[in-house]
Amino acid sequence: MPWRCVLTHNASVLTFNASVLTFNASVLTFNASVLTFNASVLTFNASVLTFNASVLTFNASVLTHNAGTLLSTAGKPS
Repeated sequence: MPWRCVLTHNASVLTFNASVLTFNASVLTFNASVLTFNASVLTFNASVLTFNASVLTFNASVLTHNAGTLLSTAGKPS
């Protein structure tokens, strides 16, 4: 009977749709993990930039100190 073919077809379409939904869910899960990884990389990069800024600040203070020492000893006999 033709209605049995229709029911069988509908069942296979529903099964296919369920597999597509499952695949979409796995893609979304993967995308979420990529976004989480990217966020952790950005956080790491921000901490590296903060560290670099503190190193530059320290270097500037050392240079300032050295310049002061040179100026205070300029023209004095050793």
